[in-house]
Amino acid sequence: MDVTKTETALVALVEANPTLVLIDDKKFEDFYEHVKAEARAMPVDLSTEKGRKAIASMAFKIARTKTAIDDAGKKLNEEARAKINAVDASRRKIRERFDALKDEVRAPLDKWEAEQAKKQERAEEQMARLMDIDLRANFGPSARLRTEIADIKNETFDPAIYGEESAGALTRKQAATLDLLNRWAETFEKQEAEAAELARLRAEKEERERQDAERKAAEERAEAERRAAEERKAREEEEKRQAEEARKREEERRKAEQERIEREARERAEAEARARVEAAERAAREAEEAAARKIEEERQAREREKAEQERIEREARERAEAEARARVEAAERAAREAEEAAARKIEEERQAREREKAEQERVERELREADAKRQADREHRAKIMGAAKAAIMEVGIEEQQAKDIVLAIAAGNVPHVSIKF
Repeated sequence: MDVTKTETALVALVEANPTLVLIDDKKFEDFYEHVKAEARAMPVDLSTEKGRKAIASMAFKIARTKTAIDDAGKKLNEEARAKINAVDASRRKIRERFDALKDEVRAPLDKWEAEQAKKQERAEEQMARLMDIDLRANFGPSARLRTEIADIKNETFDPAIYGEESAGALTRKQAATLDLLNRWAETFEKQEAEAAELARLRAEKEERERQDAERKAAEERAEAERRAAEERKAREEEEKRQAEEARKREEERRKAEQERIEREARERAEAEARARVEAAERAAREAEEAAARKIEEERQAREREKAEQERIEREARERAEAEARARVEAAERAAREAEEAAARKIEEERQAREREKAEQERVERELREADAKRQADREHRAKIMGAAKAAIMEVGIEEQQAKDIVLAIAAGNVPHVSIKF
């Protein structure tokens, strides 16, 4: 075939339908080479007006060819854009109708999922409230804990409100919380009873000390009264002794007077009365000696009686003081032993509470770690499933459809296909 004829035919086709070079690269290259060859084959003569016009005419022809091809391309774009707009309108209508149908079909599931979400939210609120009560369980007094126990016992968790699984979990958590509160209430009740017992023991000790002080004061008053009585008795005895001495002096005076009278009488009638005087003197001496002996015996008897009475009183007082000291020491020893036993018991309870608190903290820490692990696992799974959804969407699948496909694969509903987490 003649190349020149072929090129001429191609030029005629392009001039008649410029879109040919827009949709066929081979035709464009051939047409471009023809135009370029024609332009370069033209002699370049700038010395004449004709030569210059020829150059301008060739450049204008090339520009007109470019414009024709570009206008044809614009027309193609407009036609394609109109088709695209029509397709887009159809797509929008189809999407809207299918989305409406999908929403209609999914509405019961969405409603059910919303209800489940509300149940889950209510269950989580109740679980958080019970866990908050657990954290405050070790704060007394026991009366507050008993009130809280009574309130929690009256609570029920309806599966219709919280869901079967959540209601079961809440019921188990309620039992655990009640057990924890009961144990803490018993601990505080024991502590309060021990505190009351210690207060009672201190009051009894103070009462014993008060009674001992009163007894001691009474004993001191009795001792003072006894000493006063002894001093009074001593004064009375001294007065008796002085009276006795005065009596003796008076008797001696009377005796001397009598002797003087008798002596004068004897002098007047010495011979007749000597015998009687001597007999009288002997009798008087004997009487005086007997009286003196009797007085001495009475004095010694009184001293012996006084010494015996003092000994009896001293021994009785010493026995009473020894018994009182023994009772006080026994009471103080019993009080010390009771206080030491109570202190040991309180320390044991404190250590038990610390162990229980440590165990509770360990359990809570493990629960938090488990929750964190589950959360991390959920986030990891969500990340993997999100990446899988994005990859599926890249092949032209809608986002919701891609999400449903990923969920179906993750749930194991697509045979022979799985997601590696």
